Amino acid sequence: MLIYERPEAVKRKAEQLKQSGENIYIQPLEFRLFGGTFFWIRYYKKEENWYLIVDKEGNVPPRDKKVDDLLIAGLSVGSAYNDLNFNEKMSKKKDDIRFKKYLPLLQKVKEFITVQNPVLLDDFSQFEKLIHTTIELQPKMRQGFKEMERLGKFFHRNRYITDELYDEFRKIHYATVKYGFLPGYEQVKSYPARKKVISYLFRCGKISWAIKLWFLHIQFQSDNLEPEQQKDFDQMYQIFIEGNRGEVEEYMLRHCRNPE
Repeated sequence: MLIYERPEAVKRKAEQLKQSGENIYIQPLEFRLFGGTFFWIRYYKKEENWYLIVDKEGNVPPRDKKVDDLLIAGLSVGSAYNDLNFNEKMSKKKDDIRFKKYLPLLQKVKEFITVQNPVLLDDFSQFEKLIHTTIELQPKMRQGFKEMERLGKFFHRNRYITDELYDEFRKIHYATVKYGFLPGYEQVKSYPARKKVISYLFRCGKISWAIKLWFLHIQFQSDNLEPEQQKDFDQMYQIFIEGNRGEVEEYMLRHCRNPE
């Protein structure tokens, strides 16, 4: 990885505003946005974080919409270059190709339930929607992560982002994360329904169907997530289902050290 030396004026200002016991992280990226060149700084101490935007001369702009936008830019752009391996891994996921093989079986199960127990069709439709959502969105997610990987490598090499690059990044980033989240959302939401469908097939003697769907079922998330998973899930739910800002963004904006 290239070594990027932050400007001395930026480092001095970051040190001046550091509080007792805090550590400093200055993102190794120039934000050439909104008519200036800025740096994104995070102060961290145990569980608490504070954030600061300074320009390349070490001046601290007053808190306004531009500063808020720069804070959010620093948070989101970090996902493109802080974990290039993750972006590469996600760009190669091919669950959709594997799940297409289950479509003939799902059609048989649907026809069987329609005749034998139509009350169960709502539960089956949740199972079916999960598979179709993954098949539809995962190719888009793969392409999005390839683009994220490309931009991340550019940021690593050049250590700056412009208004044009940021506009491109935002469009790709939001859509890509959404494409990745929605199948997971359907997994969590459909967990009880999937169990009902599989249990019914076992009771009806459709053992081979039930076993095949059970192997598929256990690859998906349940509705009993680990605390850290639940936190991430709630964050994404707020953004992509409720249409609100996520808690991470809200926390960062509450903990901005730029003066009002």
